[in-house]
Amino acid sequence: MANLSGEADDDYLHMTVDSTTLQKAPHSETIHFLPCLIKCTGPAPVSCYFTPAISKTDEDEVKTVSFRGYELKGKEMSLPPDYMGLVLREDPPPDEGEERHARTMNKFSKLTYWNLETPPNPDDCFAMAMTWPKLADQTLPMSWFLKTVFCKLSN
Repeated sequence: MANLSGEADDDYLHMTVDSTTLQKAPHSETIHFLPCLIKCTGPAPVSCYFTPAISKTDEDEVKTVSFRGYELKGKEMSLPPDYMGLVLREDPPPDEGEERHARTMNKFSKLTYWNLETPPNPDDCFAMAMTWPKLADQTLPMSWFLKTVFCKLSN
């Protein structure tokens, strides 16, 4: 089990990820980060409806799509070198105070993040988060925090 919690502190989410599911998880080429709450916890036919509707402009590789009547503008981003993203599914909620456990469903090295109507730009919180691992390597106290956001690959 990999502990992604960093240092023990009641102010942070503590979750253990099963390392066997991490090793066996398939690598996904298509991950979308949408600016909305979708009240669905199961699979969705994204490749049938959402992905084919995406159009790409030449302007800074910005993608556009309509989702439930709203225009989204997005950009594909790669994760920092030596890092991978994880799609986790939490096991049934434990009793109050018990450690939470999750299984790795997919791994990814790039994703498309979407904004509502505005083109992606370097000042977006999501784009700025991709620069954090570089900072973490320079700043030790921040390093443990980033490992709760990204899972660093061991060499």
